[in-house]
Amino acid sequence: MVRRLALVIAALTGLSAWAVLGVLGLDGMARWQPQAALADVAGRGTATIGQCREVGGPGFGTRWSCAAEASWDDGTTSRVEQTPSGQFTPADEGRDLAVVRRLETRPKGGGDVERVYRADFEPSLLLGLGSVFGALGGGALLLLVLLGAASRIGKDDEKGRGGA
Repeated sequence: MVRRLALVIAALTGLSAWAVLGVLGLDGMARWQPQAALADVAGRGTATIGQCREVGGPGFGTRWSCAAEASWDDGTTSRVEQTPSGQFTPADEGRDLAVVRRLETRPKGGGDVERVYRADFEPSLLLGLGSVFGALGGGALLLLVLLGAASRIGKDDEKGRGGA
């Protein structure tokens, strides 16, 4: 009876931890935008960060949306907002940061759209997918450890009584 209860508690705890790690992995995927890593780089430049405002969005923590004026290597300038929101923060206001413009194709023939990323937060296929698979793999490992430990509860008592 105790052993069965321990297995149920371990399974529920492990599944809960696995779900939390999965959500954190999806948050990492949203941050690193792996689908954008395959898009062509349309330009590199420097953005002067303007005023920031707090916005909601997927994931944990505070997200910011900051307008910026970008000067591109080809000599053009444009007003931009970073993608995804949250790459620029109020701490960046007034600073010049390196940015990358990527030309992403929308699915189902929706045309191309330009997205601007902070250069040190450039999209990464490895980090985006790695955060999801790493979190899910870590959660699965934790679940197995908890179930293994719970399955041994009561076995030592049974062995001790059986041998005496």
